[in-house]
Amino acid sequence: MSVQETKLKAIADAIREKEGTTAPIRANDFPSRILALETGGVPEGVYTITLSSSDEAGGTVSGGGVASDGTLLAAVAEAADRYEFEGWQEDGETVSADTTYIFPATADRVLTAKFTETSNSPWMLTTLPASVTGRMCRLGAINLLPYRRALPPHIAQMVLTGQLSSCHRLHQV
Repeated sequence: MSVQETKLKAIADAIREKEGTTAPIRANDFPSRILALETGGVPEGVYTITLSSSDEAGGTVSGGGVASDGTLLAAVAEAADRYEFEGWQEDGETVSADTTYIFPATADRVLTAKFTETSNSPWMLTTLPASVTGRMCRLGAINLLPYRRALPPHIAQMVLTGQLSSCHRLHQV
């Protein structure tokens, strides 16, 4: 008997034992028969970590799942445009303010990434006339370092395509 045949026989024997039958089982029926077996739940020392977003439009979450006791897990939150991440909450209490929350699996947990909407139009782009600036405008001269965290996509596109100059002023409203 080949190794594969031996393994299939062992699987079939286990299914028959669980079901209390001696009838033959076709290999194609294994998946559905295995899924139909009552397993008795998650083994001791294995925990389920469920992640969700407080507002689906506010951002996305990743991580969580099923892990053994003591396994380090990461819950990762990413805010969408015009939203801010406030923190990871469990039972209404903030457990971490970091977008990446690393923790050991010690119990089943349900974590929610709390996102809040910022103002609808937080940025204003103003073009100053040469009479106000007292100089010629230079393309690419605008300093965007202070705005790198929350620069709106349409303004970022203007920067990348060289459409902003020193005669533009970008400020939060």
